[in-house]
Amino acid sequence: MKSKRLEIRDWRLEGEESPISKLQSPQNGRLLSVSIPAPGVDTAVFLQHALGQERFFWSAANGGLTLAGFGIAANLFAWGADRFSQIQQQASELFANAMIRDGERPLAGPRLFGGFSFIDDFTPDNTWSIHYPA
Repeated sequence: MKSKRLEIRDWRLEGEESPISKLQSPQNGRLLSVSIPAPGVDTAVFLQHALGQERFFWSAANGGLTLAGFGIAANLFAWGADRFSQIQQQASELFANAMIRDGERPLAGPRLFGGFSFIDDFTPDNTWSIHYPA
């Protein structure tokens, strides 16, 4: 069975227009974060719809929280001794202009996922070669 690519129209709530299409930002490049409940959604099946895009999955050991998504909304880059504060500043700027629709769910909202090199003389192997050196 061939997977189909998920599109905005696939996220309609029963009897409603897509919550995503209602919130599309008229400002080019503005981050839009929409969180909606997805009871009964199998995250493995959801991620199969990524069709070659970057994918992310994380689940708490107790099963209380699962995060899954695909695609890249923004890339943040920094290196050197102040790389952590550089990323914090970039994230603050990104989220300050974001359009966030997460309702009353405290764990919802935009997240950053990635990696850092923690030592200055780190030589990446293939696993970490996409990350900038410290």
